[in-house]
Amino acid sequence: MKSNINFGYKDDHISFNRISRVAERLVIESHSHEVYEVIFIKSASGSYCIDGREYSLNRHDLVFTRPFDIHTINLAQ
Repeated sequence: MKSNINFGYKDDHISFNRISRVAERLVIESHSHEVYEVIFIKSASGSYCIDGREYSLNRHDLVFTRPFDIHTINLAQ
């Protein structure tokens, strides 16, 4: 099964994304954006690391990220 990340909307200020399906594991390495980012975790669980703090992620969670915050996402089905 292939991971499915839908980039629903992006403009100069915000980006909305949905992770609807994850293969065995999905790791998005440390990165940042110039805009706010909102991610909806439709069906997966794992962790979200930002500013050196790790948070658990579960199905139906929303993640909000500020511009230039360095973050990592690690999900499994």
